[in-house]
Amino acid sequence: MSETIDAAQAQKLLESLGYTVFKGDQKPARLPHKELYDCPYVPAPTLVDYRRSAIVEQTARAITSRNIRALNSKLNWRVLEQAYRAALPFAGEIWELGVFQGVTANLLANCMRGYGYGAARLRLFDTFEGMPETDPTRDLHAKGNFSDTSLERVREIVGEGLPVHFHKGVIPATFPGLEDAELKLVHVDLDIYQAILDTLEFCYPRMNQGIFVFDDYGTPSCPGALAAVDEFFADKPESIFCFSTGQAMAVKF
Repeated sequence: MSETIDAAQAQKLLESLGYTVFKGDQKPARLPHKELYDCPYVPAPTLVDYRRSAIVEQTARAITSRNIRALNSKLNWRVLEQAYRAALPFAGEIWELGVFQGVTANLLANCMRGYGYGAARLRLFDTFEGMPETDPTRDLHAKGNFSDTSLERVREIVGEGLPVHFHKGVIPATFPGLEDAELKLVHVDLDIYQAILDTLEFCYPRMNQGIFVFDDYGTPSCPGALAAVDEFFADKPESIFCFSTGQAMAVKF
């Protein structure tokens, strides 16, 4: 098990990547429904910052050439790229849960090619057919949303030559057989309450040192994402850091 972490350790890691962490009443006006947050927050990377990223621009070219419309921004991609860099020294696998058309899967694959990956592998979890059953009391998305995808299309955009494993199906039914996995970076882009809660219950004890990135923590269309993360970490030692992109991060040492 990891040692108890205080927020200062995670803040030091974020600052080593060039971010500034704020607390208190200094929350920027553009932070999505900021009144719901009771946690430190981090401004997004600057436009100059992401435009200097070869990884981000490589992903932009990949999706443009395939006429894919990204559901998040280059700023979000830059946050995920920086999380990848920060997690490199840790042991374990890289998981993405919620893949849709493979935009951030492509980004993670580009990070592997650009920064290296050692013994790590990338696992991608999705139905590849659209949203499963949702909870109408917690979620705004409905079954069948985001069905404009397929495993074949995602395989194509991720590309060849990397240790990438695809897990098609509904979470948590796709987890059996992975009980011995060790994780260092988990990107959660599932949008809905139960899938995120099931993911955290499985992944958290399998991360010794690493980073969780939550894509939809501050997205108004995904209230279940915020609820699941806050509920799960309520009795955990890790601090949640929310970004003005709507993302959030939890660092485990």
